[in-house]
Amino acid sequence: MEMAEVLDRIAQRFADEKAGDWPYLGGRHAFHRVSDLVVTGDVGFAKPSPGELVPHKDIPAGRHPVYLEVVEPDAAQRAVYGMPASWVNLAVIPLATPQAIAAALTEGRLEDVYGDYQPLGPEGAIWDGAASSLAWSAEFAAQARAELVEGAEAGRLPNVQEVPAASGDGAMCIAFQTGAHAGCGRGTALYDHEGRLVCVLMDNSD
Repeated sequence: MEMAEVLDRIAQRFADEKAGDWPYLGGRHAFHRVSDLVVTGDVGFAKPSPGELVPHKDIPAGRHPVYLEVVEPDAAQRAVYGMPASWVNLAVIPLATPQAIAAALTEGRLEDVYGDYQPLGPEGAIWDGAASSLAWSAEFAAQARAELVEGAEAGRLPNVQEVPAASGDGAMCIAFQTGAHAGCGRGTALYDHEGRLVCVLMDNSD
């Protein structure tokens, strides 16, 4: 089994939970692999300069691939809802083989990560603890918004802003547009039959 097949299953599972044509608005959607996230501590998922959040404490230290499901909505639907040209609907951080992740998904071994409010806005970000001071700053929030607006106007796909890790290999923060004016971030953890974390999913639950 390839990772692409597992990602498609994950996307279908989460799309089925959302009403009507949301979140795709009649358009295309596809996963893009961006820079690996270099994890040295707790992982945050929220809007830049969030004010509050609950960090994910169980992602192990190391470099982990990040896949972003990018939506390109139908032009007419985009106009109705005032959406950007593209946005990230779902972020996936695999921590095991595609087979292990698929088994956890099929057998329903999914748990909510946060159980609390995770503020999202037009921008969202995933960051390692090493980037906390940066990610919590108003200056970074303004810079991320400006760069992502510029990327959208230029047709960049995927439209992300990445902050390199100190090692120079991978990123310690990945910011992107969410397609929502405001929302609540949801984290979902998948576990194998022995209770080991095999994948983390992050999306806008609204």
